[in-house]
Amino acid sequence: METKKVIPLIVLCSSLGYSSITGTVFRDLPFNGESLGTYGVQEDNEPPKLKVLPLKGVDEYGNKVKTITDENGEYILNGLSGKVRVEFSNWNDYLEESPSEIGKNSIQFVEDGADSVNFALYNPDDYVDKENPPLISSIFTNGKADIENNSSTRDLVSWSYIDHNDDSYNILAYKSQIGSVWGIAHDKNSDNTYVAAFLRRHVGLLDSNQDGYGDVGVIYKIDANNTVTKSLD
Repeated sequence: METKKVIPLIVLCSSLGYSSITGTVFRDLPFNGESLGTYGVQEDNEPPKLKVLPLKGVDEYGNKVKTITDENGEYILNGLSGKVRVEFSNWNDYLEESPSEIGKNSIQFVEDGADSVNFALYNPDDYVDKENPPLISSIFTNGKADIENNSSTRDLVSWSYIDHNDDSYNILAYKSQIGSVWGIAHDKNSDNTYVAAFLRRHVGLLDSNQDGYGDVGVIYKIDANNTVTKSLD
């Protein structure tokens, strides 16, 4: 009787699987008005997402994919496998990479299929470099802005954000110097403060030339020594 031998045949097959990589590019503002958040993590109150931002992915096999973020700042990278380098680029010059504590910078290394591969950018001008910055506000006082008789009536004051009380303010200008004002701006480079004359009921405009009409349309400049001049007349 003839004996038949059965030889097992093992066929090894391999294939590369591709999974999508997803994430969001957003403006980082880790503060919700009451408490500090975390850099690099999206907060509920973040500014609008960054759309049409280019990025690319390169996997360990040399495959390359380019795309841009959509209207919501979101993106999808398809066709990559294994270990992937994701690189973000070409954002506006006024933005900088967020000082994230979780290492999510403009070049990130992830595995295919990773989600929440996010990238955060922030505007340094959104912040101050002091823990206790000064605040500035105008004060509206009933009556005329009499140059002669209102010399001691405070009109523009500043105080510290943290260390303040009812008597801790600094007087930057008096009612007899600027009258009714609104629209405050501060130039941090020159340390000048600018305020605009504002027509308001019961609060008098300054009438520096005594023509009876008030200084309508005037912008006043207050320098670091609290010297008041007309910046625009």
